[in-house]
Amino acid sequence: MPKRLRPFIPPSLRVVSVTSEPQHVTVLAVPRSLTACCSACRLRSDSVHGSYGRHLADLPWQGRSVGLHVRLRRLRCRNPACPRRTFSETPPDVAAPHARRSRRLHDLQRHFGLALGGAPAARLAYRLAIPASPSTFLRFVRAGPTPVALPPRVIAIDEWAWRRGCRYGTVIVDLERRVIADLLPDREIEVVAAWLRRHPRVEIIARDRAEVYSEAVRQGAPEAVHVLDRWHLLRNLGEALQEVVGGEHAVIHSVTRTLGDERAAALRIEQNRARPATASDRRKLARHAPRRARHAEVRRLHAPKLADAADLAVRFARMPRGQSSEPVTDWLAAARSSVLKRFAAGLQRDAAGIENVIALPWSTGPVEGEISRLMTIKRSMYGRAGFELLRQRVLNPV
Repeated sequence: MPKRLRPFIPPSLRVVSVTSEPQHVTVLAVPRSLTACCSACRLRSDSVHGSYGRHLADLPWQGRSVGLHVRLRRLRCRNPACPRRTFSETPPDVAAPHARRSRRLHDLQRHFGLALGGAPAARLAYRLAIPASPSTFLRFVRAGPTPVALPPRVIAIDEWAWRRGCRYGTVIVDLERRVIADLLPDREIEVVAAWLRRHPRVEIIARDRAEVYSEAVRQGAPEAVHVLDRWHLLRNLGEALQEVVGGEHAVIHSVTRTLGDERAAALRIEQNRARPATASDRRKLARHAPRRARHAEVRRLHAPKLADAADLAVRFARMPRGQSSEPVTDWLAAARSSVLKRFAAGLQRDAAGIENVIALPWSTGPVEGEISRLMTIKRSMYGRAGFELLRQRVLNPV
């Protein structure tokens, strides 16, 4: 075999001849080894019973498709206890049994399917002289191995939408390695709890305040530390405030009429603080400080409930950001006697999770990026991919 051909064929083969055509190259090869292992008893044999040929597609050469014609032998098994009398030799680095393409071409086409999907991979492969149908690429993706991830210790759980408002799945992210640990087809309590039981090494779980995941974690990993997500906490606070404000419109209108034009002037000064303060701005702020104090006093006199709610909201918002040393239990005690008592009652069940938000650095932030990647893959297949295909493309890095 010419030395220049050795890098282009599997190491276990020896080239007999090469036939070159304008669009295709045919390589005739035979195995280098004189013996082979029986597929049943693994005993080596060199007793030839017959031969046969396999025709395999292989990686292209200089833009030309390659056909690898391998002449293989059938050998007799010399082990009298073996149930097989004859077996065929199959060099392991060439092709899988009954395959029509080499292993390296199969791996390349599978990676095309993982990265691009069916139809885009087929279009690109045609240009690269390794054509296959879209269904073939997707079949390779589905049949491929799922990567075995290391047991996670710190995870984040969140939902992703199969169809927004109708059907949801669950994504689980390993926060220490910043990779998706697994993808679940729904967000049922039993499914998530069962996954947690199969992964007993999980110690810390970051999640939102959804009751589904709260109960699933309690059932599947009762010893795990809960960490609530900062963004969801502040969002829930905003929703609670919106509900309170919605019931106090009459009071708000009364305050507005009382303040009149002075309120508009104060708002203009407040808006100017979005840019760096100039000397003129500082003089205006100093001049209007007494007026702003009067505004605050009017608001307290006209809407004491709203003033208390605003004060509680500011105190609560500082806690997840690490800007306050106030104990969560003290805030909950104050909120239970205010208009935010419903919000406080909901937080009471997750008080430990709120304290862990302050003490631990974990959050569900990385999950949002993984969900965006997941949805990009899902939409690239026009929403027609089944769960197993979608899971393979999400979990397998290309």
